[in-house]
Amino acid sequence: MREKEFMEMAKQEILRQLPEYVRVGLSLKEVVKINDQKNHGFSFQKDGSKASPTLYLDQAYDLFRHGASLERLMGDVTRAYLESIDRGLDSAEPDLSFDNIRDKLSLRLVETKRNREYLMDNSSRISDGTVFHFVKKKLMRWVSLRNQLFRECGQGL
Repeated sequence: MREKEFMEMAKQEILRQLPEYVRVGLSLKEVVKINDQKNHGFSFQKDGSKASPTLYLDQAYDLFRHGASLERLMGDVTRAYLESIDRGLDSAEPDLSFDNIRDKLSLRLVETKRNREYLMDNSSRISDGTVFHFVKKKLMRWVSLRNQLFRECGQGL
């Protein structure tokens, strides 16, 4: 089975397993990570929320190809999403105004040639490396900052 067919079956199974009180839209996302690694998953869009957590399914696809049950795999994904709601991780849009994040900014140096696609809108360049901006959030999660945010705040890169 091809990945596209798996993703469609996975989407239907997740929607089947979600409790009736949870109303979300699911959209397939391809997200470019460090070293231009591409991950595929579903973005869960809850009515009235701007936040939409993405749960990646690449590993689940590999497990499915090796005989794991779709019902069990998507049960794990569904539980992970419901636990994120219980912990309040998707409750509100994070405040990424420059005044709010100024003291939380950190930089990460990454190799430019291995991150070309990822760094298209996520970086400031210095010498032969690239500096990547990010903000440390709760529970060891990180938010990458787009160059557009700095332009909107009138901050130079």
